[in-house]
Amino acid sequence: MLVYLLQQSLVDTENAEIEATFKQAPELSYKLMRLVNSVGMGLRSPIQSLSHALVILGRRQLQRWLQILLFAHHNAGDFPSPLLQMATARGKLMELLAERQSTDCNYRDRAFMTGILSLLDTLLESTMEEVLAQISLPEDVSTALLHRQGPLGHLLKIVEALERADDGDVSSLMAHGDPCSTGELPQLQIAALAWSNAVGEPARKG
Repeated sequence: MLVYLLQQSLVDTENAEIEATFKQAPELSYKLMRLVNSVGMGLRSPIQSLSHALVILGRRQLQRWLQILLFAHHNAGDFPSPLLQMATARGKLMELLAERQSTDCNYRDRAFMTGILSLLDTLLESTMEEVLAQISLPEDVSTALLHRQGPLGHLLKIVEALERADDGDVSSLMAHGDPCSTGELPQLQIAALAWSNAVGEPARKG
């Protein structure tokens, strides 16, 4: 159901159709209402309906929440899933790196999406080809996930090299100072990890 909702949010699906899907999953509907009614949304009055919640949340934030929830939903323990933390850290770090390359908000969103979805094959115990057959993604995101090619693929390779602590590979990938200097990386990593730690527990609880 989560993958289907993510697919709906990524394409031009009407809110009414997304609402109908949520109504088939009471637990997800409850989590959505809790999210939108949370203090962090800064609303003056509580949201009373799913349709209103979807409008207030907006498509961009709905996509991001569903991507995070995919990993949180598969964790039944009392602690945030290591896979959730790795995926969210990847997504945030790729978003921060993309900010150094472009002022295009859509590009930064696609960078975040690439990072967090890059572990979906592990999560779903499937191949990335099989996973992407269920989701219609932008071409540059799919190319990055499948082949590690294109600008987003380049960012993903940098992030993966950082996870392996492969300094030589990181230096090689960033030889031309793109997307930033190697000296900026530690600060960006810390920011991404802090964000990941902050969203991990709330995302799991919904």
